[in-house]
Amino acid sequence: MPEVSRELRAPRRRAHRAITGTESRELALDDRNLPYRLVRSHRRSISIHVGAHGVETRAPLSVPLSDIEGFMWQKAEWIVARLSEAGELPTFAWEAGARLPLLGGEVPLVDAPGHCGIALRESCLIIGDKDHRGRTTHRDWRTRVIAWLRDEALMHFANRSIALAEQLGVAAPSVHLSNANGRWGSCTRLRGGEGARIRLHWKLYLMSPHLIDYVVAHELAHIRQLNHSPRFWAEVARLCPDYAAIRRELNLRGRLLPII
Repeated sequence: MPEVSRELRAPRRRAHRAITGTESRELALDDRNLPYRLVRSHRRSISIHVGAHGVETRAPLSVPLSDIEGFMWQKAEWIVARLSEAGELPTFAWEAGARLPLLGGEVPLVDAPGHCGIALRESCLIIGDKDHRGRTTHRDWRTRVIAWLRDEALMHFANRSIALAEQLGVAAPSVHLSNANGRWGSCTRLRGGEGARIRLHWKLYLMSPHLIDYVVAHELAHIRQLNHSPRFWAEVARLCPDYAAIRRELNLRGRLLPII
């Protein structure tokens, strides 16, 4: 079972409510609550165990809950990575009322019989049962919504690529969608100096705009530097001065996305 731990110096004073035993708790990770078991006992360190049965944190009796959860927050990326490997991340439920991640927020799915197509209205994703010609469509929400997401994502990515390319002083590339596992984007310089092509994973559209902008900036910087040298990161920094923090956030939030 994967584990991380931190050794602690036990304080001399007795902690309030220092009680041995196990309790079920939830750790607030931005817009998601992570269930975990807290086990307190006579020990000297905090340790986090992740396995098939979820997350278990073991801690000394004298350590305040704020310190325990602060340590868990520090290890959030590691925790989520282990949960992902164990197949413990949630699968999105394609049903009315389910809240779909979108541009860093969430929108509820609304069943709209008699309406046409799919549209974002008043912070809700309206899903009609007819196409633009008024013909009844199939009821596979997942297929239809993902198709809608891809169309919306491509338009958003293309617009941001044009704007950020202008700021960087490079020609706007052609933009395409990707479904590649393990990478958010890629850049290819075309032969004969005919510009560049970037591919961006459509699931980026589920995340916050500043994370999307970072990935776009990253790929645009490759138009000048097809490497990850200091010169490359200097180009990224022109568009995203705090790119290091954004990279860490992207990695964590990407792992927290539900399986859709």
